[in-house]
Amino acid sequence: MIDVKDDRFGAIYDSYHYNIDPSAPEYKKTKSMEAIIEEKLHRRKSGKTAKAGGASGQKRKAEMDKNSAGQSAKFSKSDSESISSLINSVKSKTQTFHSTKKKK
Repeated sequence: MIDVKDDRFGAIYDSYHYNIDPSAPEYKKTKSMEAIIEEKLHRRKSGKTAKAGGASGQKRKAEMDKNSAGQSAKFSKSDSESISSLINSVKSKTQTFHSTKKKK
């Protein structure tokens, strides 16, 4: 039997990388898997995960906001012009593709 209270494996309950998909062909329904799923649901309900709005979740969100603000300031005028031209190019090619597809 697995110890679901062990803090070393906290990422299993917090991170989306470790989500368990019962519909996956690799999934084996065992007592340990059921215990993990049960504990994850229990933690989600009680709000013990970092994503549930705990202090670490808010801290992580603040860091991401700060990083994204710094990223937008790094772009120069030429960068934004090249991005705009790239967007226009993709849009025109998409229109051309759809118009040729409709003709067929």
